[in-house]
Amino acid sequence: ADAIGHSLAVSSLGIVDAVGRAAGLAGRAGPLPDLQPLCFQLRRAPEAWTLDLSSRLERTPLDELDACMRQLNQALAASAAGGGPLPRCLVLQLVADRDDAPPALPVQLTRMHEGTEWNMKLLQWLTKLEKMLTTLATLPIPTLAFLATSGGTTGGGTMGGGTIGALALQVAFACDVRVAMPGVRLNFGAASGVLPGSLAFRLAKHVGAGVAMSMLSLEAPVGSDEALRTGAVQRVSDTPHPLLRADAPQGAALSLA
Repeated sequence: ADAIGHSLAVSSLGIVDAVGRAAGLAGRAGPLPDLQPLCFQLRRAPEAWTLDLSSRLERTPLDELDACMRQLNQALAASAAGGGPLPRCLVLQLVADRDDAPPALPVQLTRMHEGTEWNMKLLQWLTKLEKMLTTLATLPIPTLAFLATSGGTTGGGTMGGGTIGALALQVAFACDVRVAMPGVRLNFGAASGVLPGSLAFRLAKHVGAGVAMSMLSLEAPVGSDEALRTGAVQRVSDTPHPLLRADAPQGAALSLA
């Protein structure tokens, strides 16, 4: 509750102004883009469950992302209640956006600004976001965010590139471990007004306060090698799957050795 309260306070200060400016620009530029349904796929294997998500979450209704995380939690609970084995870890695969445009505000936030009771709607949206991230962060198994390039891999070689944006990074940093493919870029720039929040606290724990501030303040995407050097990711690899120890206790078997 403490972390959520701090995150809401920090987020709201940046988002109020950012959304107001974006709404004004959108009004002059024409209609806002339509929201897109969340497309995801959950693949179950004995060693790991893999949840595939697009990283373009700014155009996805937050309700759908929240429902996805709740369904995942319920599936784990049902597996445990039925006596079935839990996976040794969850791999959450976020596919980078090919578009290198600056980070965008969630479309639904900009639309909310056009109506009444804007402050209350913003608070409700931020509360739902932070609670969704907490659901992911408190899953009863190790979680690994795999930041994949837009082209994936083929024949052992990396193809494509792309950038992981603001909202997807919030999700990635709610996981225990982050693995990035070579060529993927992470945009920590806070121009969207979304990054301040729980990520501001989680990022600082991994890279230090000074480096975190520079990443959040600058708009230059960080490459996978730089992210590894600073501690933002723990591994650069073509594959998401860590080395799983066969003799480790179930639910605590994540190892990057």
